[in-house]
Amino acid sequence: RVGLDQLGDLGLDSLLPPLIERAAASGELPASVDRQGTLLALCNVFFGVPLLLGPRAPQLIGAAYRQQLDLVWKGLRHG
Repeated sequence: RVGLDQLGDLGLDSLLPPLIERAAASGELPASVDRQGTLLALCNVFFGVPLLLGPRAPQLIGAAYRQQLDLVWKGLRHG
């Protein structure tokens, strides 16, 4: 596994697509999963959760990430 310190200046648009491909290849996601839609959904969670909760309830960000990622994952797997 690559550590965060080894990622350099990669953005989510570079980091996530190979991971989405790996999930589809391993059967964790359907082979027919919409890769661009998956990337967009994950980026929305990554940026949207702290944007909405940060100013008012930063202590809820961790739990909200888990909840939102669970919803996205379920939707992608059963789409």
